[in-house]
Amino acid sequence: MNREVVSVSGEAALEANLRASRSASTRRAYDAAWRAFRDYAGPVLPADPKTVAIYLSALGERAKPATVQLHAAAIAAIHKDNGLESPTEHPGVKKAMEGHANRVGTAPKQASPIDAEAYEKITATAMEPRRTRGGRTETVEEAQFRGLVDACLIGVMRDALLRRSEASALRWEDLEPQTDGSGRLTIRFSKTDQSGKSAVRYVSPILVEILLCLWAVSNAAAEDSMFGLSSSQISRRIATACAQAGLRGEFSGHSPRIGMAHDLAKAGFGITDIMQVGRWKSSAMPAYYVRGIEEGKSAVARYYAAMMEASSAK
Repeated sequence: MNREVVSVSGEAALEANLRASRSASTRRAYDAAWRAFRDYAGPVLPADPKTVAIYLSALGERAKPATVQLHAAAIAAIHKDNGLESPTEHPGVKKAMEGHANRVGTAPKQASPIDAEAYEKITATAMEPRRTRGGRTETVEEAQFRGLVDACLIGVMRDALLRRSEASALRWEDLEPQTDGSGRLTIRFSKTDQSGKSAVRYVSPILVEILLCLWAVSNAAAEDSMFGLSSSQISRRIATACAQAGLRGEFSGHSPRIGMAHDLAKAGFGITDIMQVGRWKSSAMPAYYVRGIEEGKSAVARYYAAMMEASSAK
């Protein structure tokens, strides 16, 4: 066997494996961030730590903290993929990043939650005719079908705590109705599950009934997309549905997932339960999402509740 052919094909396979270790969205984000850094510093590997520190500091003056963290992660990933020590581990770079965090903070902006109350308002208004991008008003039939899809999409994303990319990847064959009327939804794609193990989550009976009706009228094949929407389209549909319902806040493709986390916390379920159904690997994010609700159960909150109860008993 030609050693050169083996070497070339092996390098190609290695590159493919390294890329497959990350989700498509992460790869796109890292590629864009690395191109920006390469345009600034040149294609030299390993990158000079001082250059990296200056680049990230300058970026932090015009970009959000999350963007700076993304660029740092991309620089680290490229170096590690090439068997090199990441310059982001250098004490000088770390110190610059810590200083930036101290100056501007690092708390991410949270999307507004679509909790049970918000979802009820959405379903009540989803089928009202609205003006399309072309400037015309929907017919009653168009509004009813579009509204049904919107309400069903948001409901499924709430039940299964789906990310928008996961909802976009759903196929009709991923839904398995149960004898009690509920359904089991197989999530085959997830940015946190690159090994393809998949997960199965519960869907309420009312949503299963609506989904089966939508499947029937759409005349779709089992392998066809369930909602036929890209991730960005899902975010826009959710934001528009919330605006039509008169909801105030910043709604996005993450809102149904956060909303169900809120509802579970209100119902008394703990962070571990929320982590499990939401497929979070760490308690940090679900704890962050429900921190306001959890604080309502704190010692201070219980103290004042007890004081009010004692006062009303007099």
